[in-house]
Order: sequence, then C-alpha cells, then structure tokens
Amino acid sequence: MSQAKKLNVNVKYYLKLAVYLLITFGVGFLPPVGAITPLGMKILGVFIGTIYGWIVFEMVWPSFFALCALSWIGYTSIGEGFASGLSYYMIPMMFACYIVVGVVVDSKAALFIAQWIISRKITIGRPELIVLSVYIVAVVLGLCSTGFAGIFIVWGFLYALADAMGFDKKTPWVQYVACTICPLVVQGGQCFPFYQGAIVYNGFFQNATKLPLDFVPFVVVNVGILLALTLVFFAILVFVIRPDFDSLRTDQDIYGKYRGNKMNWDQKWGIAILVAFVVLLTLPSVLPKEWAISGLLGKLEGVLGTSIVLAIVATWIRRKDGSTYYDMAKGSTKHISWPVMWMIVATIPLADAFQLEDAGIVKTIMGFLTPLLGDMNPFLFAICCMILVGLTTQVVHNIILAIVFIPIFCNMVIGMGGNPYLVYIFMFWALNLSFMTPAASMTAVIMHGNEQCDVKYAYLYGFVILAVGMIVTVLIGGPLVGWMMPYGG
Repeated sequence: MSQAKKLNVNVKYYLKLAVYLLITFGVGFLPPVGAITPLGMKILGVFIGTIYGWIVFEMVWPSFFALCALSWIGYTSIGEGFASGLSYYMIPMMFACYIVVGVVVDSKAALFIAQWIISRKITIGRPELIVLSVYIVAVVLGLCSTGFAGIFIVWGFLYALADAMGFDKKTPWVQYVACTICPLVVQGGQCFPFYQGAIVYNGFFQNATKLPLDFVPFVVVNVGILLALTLVFFAILVFVIRPDFDSLRTDQDIYGKYRGNKMNWDQKWGIAILVAFVVLLTLPSVLPKEWAISGLLGKLEGVLGTSIVLAIVATWIRRKDGSTYYDMAKGSTKHISWPVMWMIVATIPLADAFQLEDAGIVKTIMGFLTPLLGDMNPFLFAICCMILVGLTTQVVHNIILAIVFIPIFCNMVIGMGGNPYLVYIFMFWALNLSFMTPAASMTAVIMHGNEQCDVKYAYLYGFVILAVGMIVTVLIGGPLVGWMMPYGG
C-alpha cells in the first residue's frame, strides 16, 4: 500500500472516530425531546455512540469506553459500571456454558452424528431424501452448537452431494439449500437456553420483566418451530423450486463411505456429556418436587451449576493412555468469546441507563408507539413486533435491537393483559432471521460471502428466510407458547 493510500485510510479512520466522539458526547447538548430529560439526552448519546462504535470499529474498546462515558456524564462511576456488568448473573453462566459446550465441540461428536445421518441406506436412489438428510444434518449440528463451523460442514456435505449428482454448485436449488441451512444451524444453536445467543436474549427478557424462563417449555417451543421450519424449507424445494432429480433415481450410494464409521472414545464421551447436560436440566421440571434428587438438582441452580459440574467431571476423565480428556484451562481460553463477554458487560449498565425512569427515554418511545400499537389485540401486537424487529434487524445488529425492544415490547404487552412470552418468542425468532443483507448479522456475512452463491440469490433467499420464518413462527410458535408458556399475570 502506498504512503498516500495509508494516509487516506488513516484520515477515514480518524473521521469515523470524530463522528463517534461527537455522537457520544454531542447528543447530550441537544434540546431534550419529548419526555427525555437532560440526563436522558446524555445517556442517549452514549447509547447511540456505543452502537455506532460496535458497528464501525469493533466490540471491545467501544464497550470499555461506554463505561467510561457513563461515568463522565454523571450516570454512574466507572467502577460501579463494571461491577454492574460483571455481577450480572448471565456472565458466570456464559463462562460455564462456553466451557462445557467446548467439551462437545472438541470431541467432534457432532461430525460423527452428521455423517451417520447422511449415510443411511434409506437415502439410496431417493435424491429428495438425500437433500432432506442435509437439512437434518444442519439441525443436528445446530443443536450441538457448532455455530459457524456447522454451516461450513453442511456446505461441504451439500457441495459433495451436488458433485456426486452431477449438478453445478451454482444451480438454483443448490444455492437455495445452501442459504436456507444457515438459519437452521444458527437457530438450532439458540433452542437450548445454555447456548450463547439464547443466554443473552433470555437475560434481557428476564431482566426487563422479572419473569422466569423454564428450560423444558423454552426448548419444546423453539425445537418445534425449528423442525416445522425445516420441513417448510424442504417442501418449498420439492414443490416450488422442483429440481430435476429424475436421472438420479439410481442405486448410487453417495455417502456409503461413512456407514461403517465407529465413534471413537472422545466422541462417545462428548455425546455422554451433552446428553447428561440436557437430562440434568430437564429432570427438575419433570420429577416430583419432594424427591431428594429434585432438591439436589435444584441446588445446582440450573444451567450455571450444571455446566460447572459437568465441565469439572470432564476434566476428571482420563483416556486409556492416561492423558487428560478435557483441559479446562485450555478450554476456558479457547471457547470463551471475550469480545461478546465484554460487550455484554457494557450492555448491562447501558440497558439500565436507557431504561432509567429519570431519563425519560423509554417513556418517550412508548408514548410514540402506544397510539400506534396500544389498542391492538395482544396477538396482533406480537405479530407487529416481530415484523418490525425482523425488518429492522436486516440492517441493524440484532443484539442492539434486543437491548431496545425486548424490554419495551414485553412490558407493553403485559400492560395490555397479553402474554409477554409470546412477544418474546416471536421477537427471539425475528432477531435471528437476519440474512437479507450482509449487514444483518455475522452469519449473513458468511452466507452472502459464499463464493458458490450468486448475489441475487443471496438477497432473494434472505427474504424467503425472513418471510417463511416469521410465518412458521406465528403458525407453530403461537399455539406452542399458549400451551407450554402461559401467562397469568
């Protein structure tokens, strides 16, 4: 890079930095709007400035600077801000979950499960079932929390399948499947409340409403929506896109090479840890409260204690050669996403400041929204919230929207006498159906950046993902929430 270009890059950077500082501290000097107080304007400046910093720069230093800025505007001290964020009960839970999920990821148990599913004999000569198995693999990998890695694994299966079938990777149906597996993997990793995204969103909901989110109902509702969405994506492929598979109805055994694979020792323990995790979290909801084991499991305090205990147990296990099965010290550095952790540490005092009654920000927003949405039927209100969030998250980071809208909309529906769990689940799914543009989410960047995916199809199928996902959420999620997550006020 030439010296002139380097200088030009630096100029752009410093201009962005100047804009960041101007927003952070300049908004506080503007005349108050609506019910927003002078303190509220200063808080709003820090809030908007931090969002700008996250978008334009990175997650870490804008998060630290936000804590400093909250002190300088007179909201709280730097120490109190840090203490507020670090003491948030979701922080130790995320630490523990990162570590225990790392056990499963490092064992490569998910890869074995994927290869097993795709190699069943029932798929031989049935190309539609082979493609369906790709979707199933996506769901399984998502539920096993392989994250972005799961997308690349499934893409590998899909493109190998296309090659074996004689299809170009840029064939429309191949691109459709490549795009639609992305939300299945991502949302599969949100179906359990001990995975990263769910922990964050659930924390915002619980902090705002002071309502519990029980493990079993949360899992049943979200897995139900996920499975329905999988089948709908597959049905669109078969009945709308209608790929020409006639020449492929042969006895060709594409993935037979995986059929004889056996789980190794590490994979067996990885699956055992995952099963134990789910079972231990489920038992308190199904066992009689008077049983001694119910009391013992209750003392684990759900996800937090269960994660810690299983991670410790994993460190006790020794391979046949005497080596350590899982090194918690290495796992705690390898699998913990520190940028996300620091973002959350800053988010908690920011969210508290944003919702401060003396700031008047929430009061002003609700004063604007209430005339528009306040007279609606609660169910229709939930749908409108989902559509608003679903469209907005295509250009704004979903965590940012969660900070703002989860507290506002969930408390608004409580005031209407509706079910806050319904609004939350609808918003929860809308926040994660962000694929229409590269700016929508990190996963959208990966999808749009896929060299095998034509740009026009990425945008088209990103819209399909959003539209179909919201429809399925309403039709399937609505009844499931009413059954599994009722609200009596």
